[in-house]
Amino acid sequence: MQNAAVEVNFDIEEIKQNETMRNDFISQYKPFIASFTSECAHRYVTYGVDEELSIALMAFNEAIDRFNGKGNFLLYAKMVIKARLLDYFKSSLYRENKKSFGLYNEEEDEIDELKEDAIQRYADSYEQSIRIAEINELNEKLQAFSITFQDLVKSSPKHLITRHYVNNAIQKILERPELVEKIMNDHSLPLKEIEKNFLIPRKKIESYRKYIIAGIILADSDLETLKEYLPFKK
Repeated sequence: MQNAAVEVNFDIEEIKQNETMRNDFISQYKPFIASFTSECAHRYVTYGVDEELSIALMAFNEAIDRFNGKGNFLLYAKMVIKARLLDYFKSSLYRENKKSFGLYNEEEDEIDELKEDAIQRYADSYEQSIRIAEINELNEKLQAFSITFQDLVKSSPKHLITRHYVNNAIQKILERPELVEKIMNDHSLPLKEIEKNFLIPRKKIESYRKYIIAGIILADSDLETLKEYLPFKK
């Protein structure tokens, strides 16, 4: 099933400009931030107790400011959080080693442009690896319906009007959870039921059956980076 947090519709550019929206957005994603921080720290962390979470919150806020709109925001936020936590872990050890000699300098914790570029490159690389893994997982899901990527290329609607019509049909099906469940369990489209409930000609459904099934499979999955390319939302 889909991650509830990731399902939320948000516009980072709009959030950047609105302080109330920003605060609400950060508050809503506190569980996400805490979960990933625990993963990085290799232990359970608590708000108001562990400094790691304060750093992670600031990093998430920083990610909002720095996100350029390309790729998945939450993946990018993870990269920034991880980078800032690594800085913290290193500087904590550094302080312990240097304080006794009076050599510690707070300015050494500041992030330079080279590090920002490295974060972005790492984020891009990480997202690419996630995308490849998701493509492989989608391929497995399609195989259960005897569908290949080559089939999708052949069966995809070519004309804009037809594409809009078929995507609209997929959207209508997605609005019926019991129908989606039936499709996923039976590994087939209930043509008569779709024709009857949505007044979509059976011939049209049959022509784009594989494309419709693929759209439903992807929309109903947790393959978040691939779902960004869908022209509709579940």
